Amino acid sequence: GILFYRFSAATPGTIQRTFSRIISIAVTSLQAAGWNTHHTAIGYSFQYPTTWLVTETADNENTVCISVPDLSNSDPGEGGCGFVISYLPNPHALTLSQYFSGDPGPNLFTGTVTTTTVDSAMATVFSNVPTEPSAEDIVVPFHQGFLLVDVNVPVQLVQSFLPTLTLH
Repeated sequence: GILFYRFSAATPGTIQRTFSRIISIAVTSLQAAGWNTHHTAIGYSFQYPTTWLVTETADNENTVCISVPDLSNSDPGEGGCGFVISYLPNPHALTLSQYFSGDPGPNLFTGTVTTTTVDSAMATVFSNVPTEPSAEDIVVPFHQGFLLVDVNVPVQLVQSFLPTLTLH
């Protein structure tokens, strides 16, 4: 089964659980060959299948919603973000532990903490965080701040998507 989360227009950067449903996705054919590439103004890019929908917020929060068919409805403004990537500035040069202990960022250290690599950068993976609706949060140090990737898709899609995330 898959939990579906709604991207909150009233509170940017938050996602709310709206319903659950059982689906089946064949992910064995996901490969970056033939995928589109999305470049952001703040200097990172990623690849995604042509059937996925990428939407950037119009505000200054540097947030990208990546909607994944079969997991979401067709309107990313109404929810359905499989991935939400946000740039969080860190003007006071706080460590990751300081930033994500509840002030200024969300407290992510209440769940399971592991690491991974994103484009040669050490990234921290937070899962099972009781206060976060996403399946996991991946934090990557980036340009005097952090990229926060909220993940709401099966692990196989994460494993296909993360290697395409490039930091410039």
